[in-house]
Amino acid sequence: MSEEILCHHRVQEREEQLLDVNITSHHITNAIKTLKTNSAAGPDHLPAILLKQCALEVSLPLLTFYREPLTLGVVPRLLHLARISPIYKGGPRGEAKNYRPIALTSHLIKTPQKIIVSKITTLLESSNQLNKGQHGFRRGRSCL
Repeated sequence: MSEEILCHHRVQEREEQLLDVNITSHHITNAIKTLKTNSAAGPDHLPAILLKQCALEVSLPLLTFYREPLTLGVVPRLLHLARISPIYKGGPRGEAKNYRPIALTSHLIKTPQKIIVSKITTLLESSNQLNKGQHGFRRGRSCL
């Protein structure tokens, strides 16, 4: 039996509204499956490959875990943590300017983010609320 979380968040844009976001264990399973297998773990040291291999088994417990943050709109402090790692860009390795920082966050926070972004994007695309000139962060549109 698949439970679901019903989030009540009002986003008013023109005539369309995003009133309810339904998240089910099926959504969580699908979001976990889209994680990159080799992506680095965040501060919780939970590897993506482990989540992917156990996606069906952990989806319902994760749904329960996400219930309060999604309903109240408050994310637990622990999920805000990130591990900062320098990535080499090129040039002399001894100079700090030749590195860029990346923030490695928990895969546990990426999962509901993927679901919510997908639902908001779908609403905006289907209701034609995005400017036709908007190409960045839109599927099938080049920024070049």
